[in-house]
Amino acid sequence: MNRKPYLIAVTGLAILSVQALASPNGLAFPQPNHHSNPVIAQNSEEQTRIRVNQKASPAVVYINTGKSSGSGFIVSSDGLIITNAHVLQDAPATVTVVLANNKRLPADVIGFAKNGLDLAAIKIRNQNNLPTLSLAKSVKIGQSVYAIGSPFGYENQNNFTAGVLSNIDTLTGIIKHDARINSGNSGGPLLNSQAQVIGVNTAIRLDRQGGNSGISMAISVEKIQGFLTAISQGNISPVSTLPKAKIKHQSQPLTLNGRTINDNLSQDDNRLSDKSYFKSYIFEGRKGQQISIEMNSSEIDPFLQILDSQGRILAANDDIAPNNLNAIIAGKLPEDDTYIVIAGASKLGISGRSETGNYSITAISRP
Repeated sequence: MNRKPYLIAVTGLAILSVQALASPNGLAFPQPNHHSNPVIAQNSEEQTRIRVNQKASPAVVYINTGKSSGSGFIVSSDGLIITNAHVLQDAPATVTVVLANNKRLPADVIGFAKNGLDLAAIKIRNQNNLPTLSLAKSVKIGQSVYAIGSPFGYENQNNFTAGVLSNIDTLTGIIKHDARINSGNSGGPLLNSQAQVIGVNTAIRLDRQGGNSGISMAISVEKIQGFLTAISQGNISPVSTLPKAKIKHQSQPLTLNGRTINDNLSQDDNRLSDKSYFKSYIFEGRKGQQISIEMNSSEIDPFLQILDSQGRILAANDDIAPNNLNAIIAGKLPEDDTYIVIAGASKLGISGRSETGNYSITAISRP
C-alpha cells in the first residue's frame, strides 16, 4: 500500500512479583502453585516469537523501486521474490532489493498476477543459495500469526509484530488479523508459528478518523500458491492488472472545507476494470497538507481512492465488510499537485453485483 507499537508485555511478571511479596504480616514467600503457570506460558509464546523471527527474517527483503517501496519474501534459493502488485506499480524493469544483512542487489520484475490480484514477482540476479520461506498448507481462524516487513521504509527494516488470525473471506481470499502493519509492510509475509507463509500483508482497515483500526489484511496462501503455479506456466501479466480508473466524465470540484456533497452512482457513470461504478472529484493540494475524505451511504458499499495528477494510486479504502457502509482516507499529501478522488461502489457489496445508489462525500483539511 502506496494499506506501531509492538512491545512484549511483561506486566504479568511484575504483578506476580508484587503479589508474592505483599502480606499483611510483612514479608512473605510465594506459595507453591500446582496449577498451570502463566509465567511459563508467557515465556513459551515469547520463545515462539523469537524462533519465528530468527527463522523467517533472513528471507524477508526491502524493495525500493525509486518511486515507492515495500516488502517481499524469497521463495526460491535462486532469488524469486513475492510481493504486492501495488508495490511495483509503475516501477522500472529493475528494482533494488535489500537483504536482511543489508546487502543491496538488483532484481528484475518478472510479472504480475492476472485478474486484479494484488501479487507480483521479482527475481534477484545471479543467486543460487539464498534463504527462503515455505508456504503453509492451510490456515485456521484463531491461530497465532506473525508479520515481518519494513513499515516506514528502510530505517525500520524487518520489523516484527504478532497477533491472531480473526477472519478468512473464502470468496476474496482475504485474511484479517491483528498483527500491526503499516505503510511499507505491503508485500511482506504473514507467518504461522512454524515460520511458514500463510499470507501476503496488503492493507489495513482505517477507523473513522483515518487512523489504523488495528485490523490488518493479507492475501491468503491459496492465492499465493496459485500465483506461483501461474509463474511456472508463464501465465502472468507483464503489467499490473489492479483496477484503474478511466474517467470519461468531467471531474467535479471537491472543497476541503467540510461541506457535504450528496450524489449518486448510476449506470451512466464511469466504470473501473472490475465493472464497478464510480464518480470522480478533483482538488488542489499542498505538500504536507493533512486531509480527510469520508464517503457514506445507506444504499451502496463505498469505495475511495486518491490519485495524483499522473494517475498513480496514493491511497485506497474499501472496508470489505458489507455491513459497514462507509469509507475514509486520511493522511498527508506528498506534493503540491492536482489530486483526483475516486468515489465508487464495491462490485461485491451488499447485493453481490455492481451497485448504484445515493451517497455523501465530505472532505476537510486539518491544521
